[in-house]
Amino acid sequence: MARSKPPVSYDDDVALPATPPNVGAFRPTPDQKASETEGEKSGRRPILEKSAPTLVYLHPSGKHQLRQYAVTQGLKVKVHDLLLEAIEEWGAKRGLNGPWRVSPSKPHR
Repeated sequence: MARSKPPVSYDDDVALPATPPNVGAFRPTPDQKASETEGEKSGRRPILEKSAPTLVYLHPSGKHQLRQYAVTQGLKVKVHDLLLEAIEEWGAKRGLNGPWRVSPSKPHR
């Protein structure tokens, strides 16, 4: 079967219109600017600005065990903290002193 000519030509005549760099950018209102304190950015938590997100793929049964262990340790224990403790211990065994944790900008309650 022979191919026929496409119904539309995509030669040089197809181009996206140029958009100014500020189109679609977030522009805070004067009220938002006044409510922000110095050094604080709206929309994102400060700890996310200081940290490097890392993705870890765990087996579902292993993650379930971590969650169960965290629950048995109390309401304030999180799987995230358990994983960071494990990384700190691993690093200490190999002479890597981190830092591994990003200190929060607000004091812990």
